[in-house]
Amino acid sequence: MISIVIPAYNYARYLTDAINSIVSQDIEDIEVIVCDDCSTDDTKEVVERFARDDGRVQYFCNEMNLGAILNINQGMKRARGEYVVLLGADDMLAPGSLRTLKDILDGHPECGYAFGRYTMLDEANQHLPLQHPGWLDRDYAGTRDEFPDLLKHDLYINISASMFRRDVIADQEFFDVSLSAFESERFFRATDWDLMLHLSHKGVKSAYVNRNISVFRVHGAQASSGDRYSRSGIAFFEHSILLQRYFTPESVGRLMPNLDGIATLYFSKFQYFQTHALPDVPERVEAAKVKANEVLSNINQIATEYKSRKAPAAVSQDAAAQAVVARAVAPVVEGARSTNYFFTVILSIYDRPQLAINALQSIAEQSFRDFEVIVVNDGGVSQETVVDWAGRDIDVTYIRQPNRGVAAARNLGLKLARGQYIVYLDDDDVMYGHHLARLHQEATKNPGALVFGNAHRISEQIKCGLRFDLKATLMGCQAYDFNRLQVFNYIPVNTIAHPRSVLDTVGDFDEALASHEDWDMLIRMSRAIPFVHFADATVQVRQRPRDNPEPDSRTMKAWHGMRRDFEIIYSRYDDLGVPMIKELRARVLAADHPTQASLAYS
Repeated sequence: MISIVIPAYNYARYLTDAINSIVSQDIEDIEVIVCDDCSTDDTKEVVERFARDDGRVQYFCNEMNLGAILNINQGMKRARGEYVVLLGADDMLAPGSLRTLKDILDGHPECGYAFGRYTMLDEANQHLPLQHPGWLDRDYAGTRDEFPDLLKHDLYINISASMFRRDVIADQEFFDVSLSAFESERFFRATDWDLMLHLSHKGVKSAYVNRNISVFRVHGAQASSGDRYSRSGIAFFEHSILLQRYFTPESVGRLMPNLDGIATLYFSKFQYFQTHALPDVPERVEAAKVKANEVLSNINQIATEYKSRKAPAAVSQDAAAQAVVARAVAPVVEGARSTNYFFTVILSIYDRPQLAINALQSIAEQSFRDFEVIVVNDGGVSQETVVDWAGRDIDVTYIRQPNRGVAAARNLGLKLARGQYIVYLDDDDVMYGHHLARLHQEATKNPGALVFGNAHRISEQIKCGLRFDLKATLMGCQAYDFNRLQVFNYIPVNTIAHPRSVLDTVGDFDEALASHEDWDMLIRMSRAIPFVHFADATVQVRQRPRDNPEPDSRTMKAWHGMRRDFEIIYSRYDDLGVPMIKELRARVLAADHPTQASLAYS
């Protein structure tokens, strides 16, 4: 039997959806345990309506309000099934998810729990698919050590998308009630992160299914909703407690290969709190500097002692990782990060929140951390929830303007930019984790130049809110070719970083062009500063087929006006007396469509 425990407190408005998602599963042998923590709304009436028609649904009401953690713990103790699922009263299970998790656990008795992906549902009932760096693109069972990755990637195992063997959790309180960041807080919000760290730390094996298991609802009534969780310092101080609990001399051997990622995640939370702290917690800002220095110094000491015990040949493998921690300690002592960022990333969004969340996540997961993000909503649907959730640990400015086009959106971002270099991203594209690090490396070697790499063009299809890759091809070049850039654009704007100062010379994006405003800008820049190419694909340019019902790319929408844009651009910038430029431009304009021109030249 599978026991599904639902802790409830004043969520009657969501409970019907939660319980319906359980009783409609394609598996009969279940029990649904609703633990009401003295709700004052219609929680009891909602559950009892289900219980009258379905004997598997049970209602329990506490004699007094216990609070979220104690209510969950006593609810889990009521479970009688071989397997146990904890579902939030405001969340839902995806169809078939109970059988999916049960089947993989039945087939792998060595695994103590199984989990999968989840999606988000915002207050406008928009489904927002997620892509977490902790999720792999394949199923696995018993083969992955989740422990270091949970400290490197944050919590990617959503409790409501998981199923536990009851005998794995029966010998302990489900959530640790002893954890506390501040006496004024009723409970420790990162108890779920602690639970998964605890299980993986003691060697409980996991199974993963690469499909959506649950739907996580995002709304203002949640304890960690909005950005107050991060801006109040709670997220940072709870993270500190978990690092002190789990980064120990006993565990360092498992963590050392991921030391750089572990330190980067922690330091990014510190930086976010320092630059976005709420005005009513000034004492926590100063305390955070002390705490961060304490935690990072302790990690550095443990790592140093560990290296001294290892063979000399193995020490060098950990040196680079420890250097990241050592570099992080010094700035903490001096104070928060400067607001003079190296990069400003301008993310233009419109009516695709289900795609934009992946774009913003890819920015948040960059290994190079000295950047700000300016998100410009070009008159599309409200996406504050997306920005709030995916950008909670980075410096994000969110602006919404009337619909004026992507050129105007980027220009608005440029007006607010503080970075030395500008990077662009469209809402349907994503960065690889090393994108900014690679751009920083090349920009540092070539000061004042525009630097760019290659991209992967991903043809994708969207079904039921999920993205499926159809084909991947390399968008790249052997080397930068000035002459060819004057004829057609082969440099995706999402691959570049250019000095912000060059805008004083070349101006901003032309808002009058229907398309190719990025190419127009690149031509102007090519005549003002050097371009440097590096042969590394660091971004994905994602496109949907034309017959896909999802919104298509803006370039496709401007397909029929492309010739006119080429004519305008050619008229603006002369051929410089170069025969190659002159001949190839003539071929483009003579073709039935600019994309059909033969551009071979010898």
